[in-house]
Amino acid sequence: MNPQLPVHTTLADRVTIAPVSPNDFEELATLRIAAMRESLERVGRFDPERARERLRKSFSPEHSQIIVLDGARIGFCTFRPSDDAYHLDHFYVHPDAQSQGVGSFVLRMLLKQSDPLRLPVLLGALRDSASNRFYPRHGFVQTGEDEWDIYYSRSPSIPILPADVVQQQLDAYNAHDLEALVATYAEDARLFEHPNTLLASGKAEIRERFRQRLAEPNLHAKLLHRIVMGAFVIDHELVARTFPEGDGTVQLVATYEVRDGWILNARFLSGEKQLDA
Repeated sequence: MNPQLPVHTTLADRVTIAPVSPNDFEELATLRIAAMRESLERVGRFDPERARERLRKSFSPEHSQIIVLDGARIGFCTFRPSDDAYHLDHFYVHPDAQSQGVGSFVLRMLLKQSDPLRLPVLLGALRDSASNRFYPRHGFVQTGEDEWDIYYSRSPSIPILPADVVQQQLDAYNAHDLEALVATYAEDARLFEHPNTLLASGKAEIRERFRQRLAEPNLHAKLLHRIVMGAFVIDHELVARTFPEGDGTVQLVATYEVRDGWILNARFLSGEKQLDA
């Protein structure tokens, strides 16, 4: 293994994640054993078969991803959502690929899923493991411990500046990520067609409205200009859409009122649609 860093490349160029299938279990178990061996030997608990069986009991292919570095499968993670938190059940990188920033890079990718939904991340780490130095560097705080493990929680990183909230909303819109988009709105938020025609009130109506809009395959908003004044953010956008007549674009002015890290009101003023030639 032991990938070396090519000249003039970044981790974004080198690291990808791939879905997991049930047939990947043995490979993931081998990666887990290799990653944990040193820490388990230190506390006198290294037992490959026990490590394999513990993984089998918590194996969740639908919530797991293989970490690929320069084409080599060097680790995996299990990031499982529940109603009130995300659970980082497994996160392992092969020793030959450690100390290159891969773990930090992948963890930041995972937190981009949980932060927009305003959900904490919970995990447990083996005592005397280097992970007990790794996780606090990324905002995790200890919440408990037992004979073998230390438990951590990380609160979501909620944008404070109104422009940050609006940008988060725009990023989710362009990624067609419905839940991340709706998560930027307050529970009692309202959408208006400029100036005061109510389009949706409350998250349930907002979710349904955006669900229909995000179904358009070519939907994408290009930010042309942004004005920020206190709690108000005004975006001028060029939006690619699928109209009944065909694909095209429309200019849009969106005015957002942001309070306490949430979009409270949004007003949209649309220009004339322009169909593609």
